[in-house]
Amino acid sequence: MAINFLRIVDLTRLSEPNVGKRLADDIPLWSSIGKVNLSSSYERVRNRADLERLFQRILERCQSQGEVPILHFEAHGCRERIYIGESESCSWSDFLELLRAVNVTIKNNLLVTMATCKSAWLSLSVAPDRPCPFCLLIAPIDDVSIGEVEDGFQEFYRTLLANYDMNGCLGALNARVASPGNAFVAVDAEELFLGVAKAYVEKLSSGAARRRRLEKLVSRAVVGGITKATPLPSIRKQLRRGLWDDPDIHLKPLFERFMMIDQFPENAARFKFDLKGVT
Repeated sequence: MAINFLRIVDLTRLSEPNVGKRLADDIPLWSSIGKVNLSSSYERVRNRADLERLFQRILERCQSQGEVPILHFEAHGCRERIYIGESESCSWSDFLELLRAVNVTIKNNLLVTMATCKSAWLSLSVAPDRPCPFCLLIAPIDDVSIGEVEDGFQEFYRTLLANYDMNGCLGALNARVASPGNAFVAVDAEELFLGVAKAYVEKLSSGAARRRRLEKLVSRAVVGGITKATPLPSIRKQLRRGLWDDPDIHLKPLFERFMMIDQFPENAARFKFDLKGVT
């Protein structure tokens, strides 16, 4: 699927500089002279109900009109949440659910750009046993100023529409950031899975966790009558070997679910299962 639409979503207070609208106004010109033809829209969101209705409209357009959007958010944020309008907010976990619904609809092709302080931290709320909420995230680790956001994303989208060079886009964006500590980062779905899977493996690899899982599997074997044909000590030994020695048994199904290969087999050509750096 090729990206064909840019949605600029403004969640800032009405009294603040309208940076997102200025960006939206420049997109048609850059698109007309660049190599990438991209339609765009500007959406003002005042509260959480507005945000949820907007996502519903995006879903409907993806389903009925084949829209494959970039979602760009102008907002305030912190490590725990994104702020909406004058006084409302949304936890990163809930925000990811909204993104996930869109990303599943477009088969893991969603690009998300965040002009939002500390929004890279939302990746810590991603679970490895659910479909990923985006294919690629561009977001800052720390605080960013309004000037950095405006100048940076002007350069990002000008570069994107000129040649669709993602490395060049990120470099152009970061060139407008005053401090290296405020750098925007790119988090793709495969990199994200490696990070969350590593934490998942460490949790599952604890002695207590493995013993609990082993006993649960043994109990299922007993209930299922398997022990009538095979002695219980042999079953316990076989199950223990699988839990301790073969992380692929647990991680590959998670990977296929995360990358939506289980729903869209064609995604297997795009995303390759590789445990390097996890186990």
